[in-house]
Amino acid sequence: MTAPRPDDIPPGAFGPRVAAHVALLHGRYRISHRELVALFADRFKLPISLGSVVALQQVASAALEPAYGEVQQMVATSDHANGDETTWREGTRKPWL
Repeated sequence: MTAPRPDDIPPGAFGPRVAAHVALLHGRYRISHRELVALFADRFKLPISLGSVVALQQVASAALEPAYGEVQQMVATSDHANGDETTWREGTRKPWL
């Protein structure tokens, strides 16, 4: 017999730190879902499935939604908006945003 799960513990097998790492590694460092599964198994000895990687990305996305909304509101009401005019090379062309 196991004890009941406390109400203040979120559902799922992984906590907020794992969700944050999944979001950071996939979103910022562009590590693929399959590579994340391998990384967590090899480096952290944490077995995680492809489905759990996607679910944790959704958890992180939901957690960031209020902050994202605040940023959107600030940009929409701002007097100025700056663009990034950093160029990059594509063959012989140098396009920019």
